[in-house]
Order: sequence, then C-alpha cells, then structure tokens
Amino acid sequence: MKLTYKWLKSFIDLSVDLNTVLEILSNIGLEVEDYDNKEEIYSQFIIAEIIEVCKHPNASKLSVCKVNNGKEILQIVCGASNVRPGMKVVLAPVGSVIPSNKMVIKKSSIREVDSNGMLCSEQELLLGNDHDGIIEVLDNKIKLGTKFSDVYNLNDIVIDINLTPNRGDCASVYGIVRDLSAKDIGKLKSKYLNFSQNNFEFGQNIDGIKISIDSEYCYEIAFCKIKNINNNLEIKRDILSFFKLVDLKSHNPVVDISNFSMHEFGSPNHIYDADKIKGNIQIRLSEEGEFFKSLDNNEYNLPKDILVISDDEKILSIAGIIGGADSKVDESTKNILIEVANFSPEQISKSVRKLNIRTESSFRFERRIDHANTAAFINNLVNLLLENCGGNISNSVLIKSSEPKHIKQLKINYNVINKVLGSKLMTNEIDSILSNLGFLKEKDEIFNIPSWRQGDIENNADIAEEIIRIKGLENLESNNKYLYAIEDLRIKTHDFESIFRKMLVGRNLFEIISWSFISQAYANLFTNGDDIKLANPISNEFAIMRNSLIPGLLQTVKNNILKGIKDLSFFEIGKVYYDHNNSLIERKSLTILRTGYAIDKNIFSKQRKFDFYDLKDDVFSLLDEIKMSPQNIIIHKVDNNIYHPGKSIALYIGKKLIGYVGELHPKILKKFNMKQNVYCGEIFFDNLPNKNLEKRKPMFLSQLQSISRDFAIYIDDDTESNEIIKSIKSLKIDMLESINIFDVYKDPQDTLNRKSVAFSVKLQPKLKTLIDQEIEDISNKIIKVLKQNLNAELRDS
Repeated sequence: MKLTYKWLKSFIDLSVDLNTVLEILSNIGLEVEDYDNKEEIYSQFIIAEIIEVCKHPNASKLSVCKVNNGKEILQIVCGASNVRPGMKVVLAPVGSVIPSNKMVIKKSSIREVDSNGMLCSEQELLLGNDHDGIIEVLDNKIKLGTKFSDVYNLNDIVIDINLTPNRGDCASVYGIVRDLSAKDIGKLKSKYLNFSQNNFEFGQNIDGIKISIDSEYCYEIAFCKIKNINNNLEIKRDILSFFKLVDLKSHNPVVDISNFSMHEFGSPNHIYDADKIKGNIQIRLSEEGEFFKSLDNNEYNLPKDILVISDDEKILSIAGIIGGADSKVDESTKNILIEVANFSPEQISKSVRKLNIRTESSFRFERRIDHANTAAFINNLVNLLLENCGGNISNSVLIKSSEPKHIKQLKINYNVINKVLGSKLMTNEIDSILSNLGFLKEKDEIFNIPSWRQGDIENNADIAEEIIRIKGLENLESNNKYLYAIEDLRIKTHDFESIFRKMLVGRNLFEIISWSFISQAYANLFTNGDDIKLANPISNEFAIMRNSLIPGLLQTVKNNILKGIKDLSFFEIGKVYYDHNNSLIERKSLTILRTGYAIDKNIFSKQRKFDFYDLKDDVFSLLDEIKMSPQNIIIHKVDNNIYHPGKSIALYIGKKLIGYVGELHPKILKKFNMKQNVYCGEIFFDNLPNKNLEKRKPMFLSQLQSISRDFAIYIDDDTESNEIIKSIKSLKIDMLESINIFDVYKDPQDTLNRKSVAFSVKLQPKLKTLIDQEIEDISNKIIKVLKQNLNAELRDS
C-alpha cells in the first residue's frame, strides 16, 4: 500500500516529524518497507518555454529549439514530434539527473549542433508511459524557472507499507491514518466524510431504473446518478500528483476520481456510463456459460454462481471485482451511475479463484470493508466528481438487503488482558486505548467493535494484541518480578536446526518446505496405522497429517525429474505427526534426499552417481558438528520397509534411535513411479543428546606422526561389517584414532559363504613415537579379537 506524506498529513495534524511517523507505523504493525523522497528527484527540473523551433541541419527527425528558462535563452536539440513555439515544457538543465536512466545532462554536440539541456517526456521522469512527446504544461500562469516539483506537488515523500492479510481496514490512506492517530501523535481530521444518509432514498428505483437484489451475497448497495459531467477536464493537480507518485495508472477524469477515492477511503466502487445501461438493474448469481467482456477486453464464459450486476441485456460487472467493457466510462460519457456496495468477502474470494481475476477492488472486499459507512463513501465520491467534472445529481438511492446489519459487541475481561500481556494496566488506560482505536464503550465492560474491524476482532486475546500494538512492548510494565526463568542455554532444537541448515546449504543441498498433509495412500507406506486423519481435509490428497518428511521430498524429486532435472539434492526440516496410544505426538526431524549424479562428466574426473556413502557422510558430518563423535554412534540393521534392507543402517546413541541412512526401498520408489535410486538420511531431533553447543575449541595437532595399518579379513556373509568396529573398540586402545571400512567383496566362486572386508586402523601416539614392535603388538591384538568374536580369518595378501 503506497501513500504520500502530504496525503497522510491531509487527514491528521501531526505533532511529530517524519522519522517518528515511520517508526510508529512499523511499531503498530504497519511495516514500512520503503520510503522515497521525490523532492530530491524532481526539484532539479524547471518550467521553461519554447520560443523558436528550427529543423536540425544534419538530422531530419531532430529539432533545434530556443528555450527560455526565465533567466536566459538556451539552445536545445530535441527529438520529440510535438515541439512548437509557445509551448511550456519541463527542462532538465545541465547537471541534472534523468530519473529513468540516471543519465547526467551535460553540454553536448548532437550531430554538430550544441545542446544545453534536455526537454523531458513523462517516461523519462518516471511519471507515465508516454515517451513519444515531451510534457506540455498547460497552465499559462506559471512563471518560467519555477521548480517542476512545486508546480505538480511532487515535492513529497512516498511511503510503501506492507499490509498483513488481516488488516484490510488499512488498505487506504484514511485507514492507515486512523490507526496511526491511536498513538496520540496528532488530531484526526474529518476530511470530506459526510456520514449522513439524508441524501439517500430508501427505495428500489433510481431515475426510472428499477434495482433488485436477488442474492444473499449483496448486503447493501448504493447508487447515485449524475448528469451532464465533463470527462475531458483536467482534474485537480493534487490528485494528479498522487497518481504519479504512487504509480496509479491514469485513464480519464471520472475513472481517476473513482480510483483515487478507493485509495483514499478504502471503499471499492464502480462507475457506469448510464446511457449504456438498458432497462433495469439486477444483482444476482450468474448462469452457466453467460458471456462477459471485462474492462481490459478479456472475454469470459462465466461458470455458475458468480455474483454479477446486470441490466436487461448484458452483465454490467463482476460484482466487487471488475466492470464490463459494454458499460465503461470513456471521454464521450455525459451521464454516469455510481455504485458503492458491501458484498460477501467469501463470495468475492470464490469468484476471484474461479475466474483468476485479482484487482484492487477484490483485494479490499476479500479482506472485508467497512460495512457501516456505505453512504459516507459514496457521498465523498460524488463530491469529488462534482468538484472535478461538474454535472448535477439526478437521484441517489441506498438499498439494504433483508439481512439486518448488527453491531458486533464484545465483553472485555480486563484481568484476562493483563494475564495475556503479563501486565498491570489500569482499566481506564485500556479503555482509553480502545477508544482511540474506535471501540465504543456501551456500558460496564461491553464495547462495540468498530465496523472496520469486525472481521478480525473476536475475543479478549485479540483485544490484548491491540493494546500491546498501541501501548508498545517497551512501555509495558510487567506484573511479575520474574516473568520467565532465563537459562544461559540455547534451545536445543533451534540450535540444531540452525547448524544443520547452514551446513547442508554449504554441502550443495537445497531446502524445501512441503505440505504438512499427505494422502492416505502415502501415509500407509510410512506408518503402522498410527496416522492422524483430518476431520475436514482440503482434498483426499491432503487427508492425513504427515508421519514422515520423505513423501514431500519424493514428490518434489519426482516433479523435477518429470521436468528433465535428474541430479537432485534436497533437504527439509519440519515436524511429523502420529498417534501413540491415543496421544497425539509431534516431533521435529531432518530428512535429506539425493539422487542422480554426484559428479557429472568433466575433464578432471569420471562421472559418479550418488551412493550410500554420500548420505552417510552428510549425516555423520552433521552429527560431528554438534559434538556427537561417530565413534559413539551404534549402528544396527534397519527394521522397517522404508529402506533397502541390505543398503541402509539405523543410528543409535545408547538405546535411542537418532536416525537412518540408506537407499530407499524399491517398493517405495515404485509407488512414486521413480526409476532411479534415491538415497536418504534422517535425523530425529527429539532423540539427540541435550548438549550445550558452545563454540568449538581449536584442535591442537599432535607433534607425533600417526600410523595407519590396513587389514583384510574373511568373515561370515551374514555378519555385519559394524561388528568389526565394535570388536576393535572393545580393546580400548588409548591411541586409536579411527577405523575405516573401505572395501567389501564377495567372490561368486567362494563356496564357504563368506565375504572379504578390508579396513584401516589409524593410531595417533600421544606421548612418544611408536616403535615397530608396539605397532605389531596392537595389530596382533586386533587380529586375535576378530578371530574370537567373529571367527575372522586373515586374508592372504
């Protein structure tokens, strides 16, 4: 939502400066994304007059102009087609900077003719799309040399506010100022708004046209007919400048006034050419296949039940969204019919989704408009039109639907509010803040909720949020001496999440965020009947709370493969959910998927696919980073149907399962119609040891040389390689640095049902260099324990 500082100040007498206003806006939840001082951009341009125009001697499409800037006559070469003597123009003097391309204007020679400045078009000044001709200043009373920014009120500051979806009441200048004024930084003006309904008849006819509401989705609608308008006049310069500054597209005076009013007060409206309306007007739901041509000349065959406004021959507009081409206002329009209404937000949202049309009008209706001030909004719009386009009011009518409008009330519980905020605010202070926000106290603790906030204020928790917005967290006095017990420990899961995310991005993985819901079919692949069903799912594809992150990742992998992207590395950190003995459990976990080629073809190395060891390296590197040494991790077989039984491992610390690493089971991949192998790693946050993650201390390298010895042994085919590591660790060799299994081989001609395993053992002396005999003794111990525990046989070299 863009507005200007002057526009804002036209509604409020401020007692603070701009910087304070910007800070307060963000503090009350209206985040200021950006602000731009336009005066700094446009103050360098001045008004000048062309006094002579000659053809360029060396270029047929250029003109040589004599230009009076109020102090001297300058020669300027110009390529615009509309230059003529007596024309007042916008001059960019030497030294000025053109906004559109940041070009600095210099004295120059253009095709051997000197030029001392530039005559500007709208596009060059970022004030419109017209680039064929230069700007013509029509006011003859303006003195030459006057700053262009002063003439067109461009010496202003544009403020860009990021609105949250629940604050549709602030989708206007008035709404923002109304919220801002609650901070007691100025007095709110009652600019323009006339809340009287005395100008309106409560009937169903306007100037001979019968109007009927045949849908429950139109709560209230007002019409006003104005005759004999002039749609070719120049509207007030203030309004034009606002259009230029906040990037609103100008059409014609009537349409511009309509858009200006909506941005100023937040009430969408539509204006019809009254002479193009045939017969009576009906607010109704569309029939299947009805034809509609919109203002932007798009054609639609409407589905059933779209809220429309029609006459006896055609659809005039899609209610609350967009008008029709057959009744639009143009330069020849003389008589207009103005419509301001209150439509159902749900119905407008439904129409937006079905038709895929989103407009400034639908944006406001979907977020609920102020339903109580329809008359005030149309009065304001009518007055603006009469001031700028002339004409006279023929008739006005306000039609309410059969559904009566009610005032929404809320009983305030001051104790609940203080409990929520942990504060001890006095009753009168809470009342004062609510009064500033437009809440009206009826009696005791009963308040009327403002008509513009009835969509998002439901209970005392919402009231507490409003109080803290305006009071400010920094000004809140705590009700407790110690509101929270502070520990000098970082939250475990947050720390793990942050560390893992940073490391995985550094390892060339992309993070994804998938839906928290999956289909029953996918849930059955990853659960033993302990899934949580949604009572009212969006669709069957989202009927179950996810019990694993793997389905979402696999679906993302599948979608990419279908697009021809086959080498993929993704991870996701999120919660999974399951039902354990009628208790709903949620836990946070990390899942990594890799598939395709780890190394593609290149001149330095061979092509290589991802494999089990890539994922093992990923997972073990993460665990090592949080001080979980691989030496302390116990490896077991996987006991589920998610992973390939011979190509995966389960990771334990003590008796706690902390994760898995391996190739996904072919049956899982088949369900996702995937033909290439996918490797997966999982870490379960809740089972990780609760360690204080201090900064790593520097690791001092030993001055003594390490020793590495390779072994190759035969063991039974059904013996896990991890048993080798367990057996060697049982010796408790003090200088044991690492054990690395680097080869497993089974000879197809071997009839003894055994396999060959090769591994290396690294020793790091701490006090002195090892002699050959000491190394030999350790090697013999290793061979002996493997023979005893695993019936291992040392392989011949």
